[in-house]
Amino acid sequence: MSLPIIDGLRHLAGRYDGFILDLWGVILDGEITYPGAKDALLRLKELGKRVVMLSNVPTRSHTVVTLLETLGLERGLYHEVISSGEAAHRALAQPTDPWFAGLGRHCLLVGADRFQSVADGLPYDLVADVGEADFILNTGPLDETVSLDTFAPLLNAALDRRLPIPITIKGANRNGRDPRLGHQATAEIHIVISPSQIVDAQT
Repeated sequence: MSLPIIDGLRHLAGRYDGFILDLWGVILDGEITYPGAKDALLRLKELGKRVVMLSNVPTRSHTVVTLLETLGLERGLYHEVISSGEAAHRALAQPTDPWFAGLGRHCLLVGADRFQSVADGLPYDLVADVGEADFILNTGPLDETVSLDTFAPLLNAALDRRLPIPITIKGANRNGRDPRLGHQATAEIHIVISPSQIVDAQT
């Protein structure tokens, strides 16, 4: 059985009421939008289709909206943006999931400054030392040039205390060993973008 080759949304627009579109690699490359992306969104809007943008970027949805506007994609071209940072923020703000509800009160935020909006308004006390933390909120590396060596002392201290680490970006390894860490590095990974959140965004 061969898979059909679809070379554009025009072949699908009549078959569906709504579309969930990945941002990076589909609509844009982070710096510019791909040729035809805006025209496709305009056409979907004309057809009355609902469009949700999906991204694994570890920041709040409103910051993604601002980025899209700077790239020429007006807010009216889509209905909602769901990012992994937004999903993590919602899970922490109203922790109905038992795992999130049991994280504790004191949070150590680890990540680049540009991603720290994920912690804005959360009902936790931000601490500066891993020894004071009940959990670590990880928004990914400071930048692509930062190595694990930078974080090894912090991670070893967290592993010593068995601190939970919610991760707001994909690519986490459940059971990865690295010689720079003195432990078996393990983490319980939770889905940060759930189907229910996408459905909620469309209703």
